[in-house]
Amino acid sequence: MPRRSGKLELLDELLDTVVAEDEGTLVFTQYTQMGTLLERHFADRGVRARYLHGATPVPPARAACGRPHELQ
Repeated sequence: MPRRSGKLELLDELLDTVVAEDEGTLVFTQYTQMGTLLERHFADRGVRARYLHGATPVPPARAACGRPHELQ
């Protein structure tokens, strides 16, 4: 992402720790445009992510939140 923010740098540090420990995490944003940017950023870093937003149907979203280990 151009002109990276300090918050994104901190998120990257946290993600490095999470990935190194073979764990998973959940990242929330209330902005769909930011969610799309983060999804791309994670992909660029090789971090598998599932992007859920307000238009995601409830059953798949609920299932995804109940099985975060499947992203590993």
